[in-house]
Amino acid sequence: MVEVGNIVYYRKAEDSSGELVPGLVVDFSAPQMTIEFQEVLTLISGDAGGICFKRNDKLFCAAAAVQMVLESRPRTVIRFRVSGEPETIEGRQSLRVSTAVEKIPVDAGKQAIGQLMDVSGDGLAATLFHEHKLGEVLNLNITFRGQRFTGKATVCNIRDLGGGRFRYGLRPVAREANLTRGLQTIAATLQRERRQREVEHAGR
Repeated sequence: MVEVGNIVYYRKAEDSSGELVPGLVVDFSAPQMTIEFQEVLTLISGDAGGICFKRNDKLFCAAAAVQMVLESRPRTVIRFRVSGEPETIEGRQSLRVSTAVEKIPVDAGKQAIGQLMDVSGDGLAATLFHEHKLGEVLNLNITFRGQRFTGKATVCNIRDLGGGRFRYGLRPVAREANLTRGLQTIAATLQRERRQREVEHAGR
């Protein structure tokens, strides 16, 4: 289903909005899966929900119950018991968190600084100012709110934007913990801030 180092998403059973909270798989021995979340989650043993992940370009979700909260702050680490067979669900786009307006810098070595465009359950999209080939492995550097995340990622798709700019779809190489944690941090932080703005706007 998934491997250690993969980004997955937790969905509360009672959450009608279908909001997905990103987390990093730090241990997996079926049926137990331990996930580290950058967000502080208020869950207790027995809480039901689902673990979502991408496979063959489809979004799947498996039922999961909280077995034990191993750590609550500054990040949340939870051991889940996953049950049943994963089922495909709609809403694959909900895994993508747009980062374009944040102007998060990213580069692949000594080339000009590019920009992170979005992060998702299994990778990222970025604009860079140098042409790379499909399957090429890049050394990425992402700077977000004073934090630097680095790691290797494979070029999965390319779009020429003109003017020497290219948009790349990239997937972290297996076990690139610093990069995958960075994607998790960025997604969780931006989702939390956007939820807060929505709440404040609704209260006006």
